Amino acid sequence: MAFALYDGGLTVEWQMLHTGDEGLRVCVHRAARGTPEHDALSLLALAAVAARPR
Repeated sequence: MAFALYDGGLTVEWQMLHTGDEGLRVCVHRAARGTPEHDALSLLALAAVAARPR
């Protein structure tokens, strides 16, 4: 599946993984290397790590 993150047309693929009976789910986003989408996901990952409580 793919979706637009903003009006500029940034598109990434995603997959939802169900881990079992506990209702836990993992959502994985991916994009081809060297694309603006990959750069955006990389920046999002860095921001998530930086925002983590210590």
